[in-house]
Amino acid sequence: MRRLTIALVLAACNAIAQEAQATCAKGLIADLASGSDVILNLQANEIDIWGAEQNRIRVSCDFRERAAQAPQVKLELKPAGKGYAVTVEGGRSRDLHLRIEVPKNTNLVMRARSGDVRIDSVIGNKDVALKSGDLTIAVGNPADYSHADASVRMGDLNAFAFGSARDRWNRHFEKDNPAGKYRLHAHVGFGSLVLQ
Repeated sequence: MRRLTIALVLAACNAIAQEAQATCAKGLIADLASGSDVILNLQANEIDIWGAEQNRIRVSCDFRERAAQAPQVKLELKPAGKGYAVTVEGGRSRDLHLRIEVPKNTNLVMRARSGDVRIDSVIGNKDVALKSGDLTIAVGNPADYSHADASVRMGDLNAFAFGSARDRWNRHFEKDNPAGKYRLHAHVGFGSLVLQ
């Protein structure tokens, strides 16, 4: 019983130690095991999410014009499920470029207000929604997905990776593959969505 109590206390201390708050002036970095969950709540003009070889999550910022606003953009990282939740808010998002590195094998959930979002080299489940802007996802091997669906409310949808030709009138795509192991859900309110 004593060993169990010590293990629970150590686990709790580790979770607390991994919570972090920072600004764009310094960025954010934390260890993250491959296969973990990452939940992103973002605002920025440009967002690049990249699957890297390192077992960590790293958030860095770039400003097109107003670098002085870096201390005003808040970055928050909290344990969530089997990974982390990252929230970015504050400042003038139209000048901000975010780069987020996660382990290659990551289950990704992303919600963003607006901007140009690119997701590349991330292998795992993806649940991605963008209110307005352009969303491009490099899906990797389409046969890896047991279910894939994508939609736009108003705009263009291209799902070439899954063999779906562009159709300016069709704003929804869906495909099932019982042999796959991941799920992909992508939605854009106003803008364009590309699965490549």
